[in-house]
Amino acid sequence: MIEKQNRKLVGGIKTAYEALEIADDTSNRLASQTEILTRGGERVILLQFVVIEQLRNVNGMLDESRGLIKDMQNTIMKNKMRMYGVFGLIGLAVTFIVGSYFF
Repeated sequence: MIEKQNRKLVGGIKTAYEALEIADDTSNRLASQTEILTRGGERVILLQFVVIEQLRNVNGMLDESRGLIKDMQNTIMKNKMRMYGVFGLIGLAVTFIVGSYFF
């Protein structure tokens, strides 16, 4: 009876050591995976900062482009007004010349 209990105790101790080895191996694997994920997370955060900075640069360029387009539109309107003014003056000159020719 004591022998049977001793064998069971020895078997239990062996099982406990095996469980400890498995737990130790699992702990090491988890630590390794945690390190990999942490490094990967740092890369993701770095990439996020890079992308945000690039988006800010693009936004600044878009603002600058909007300003240039607005300036171009204003220049077009000014040129149209000048052209209409010149046509008006030419029309007045033609009217004056024709009027003075007939009167």
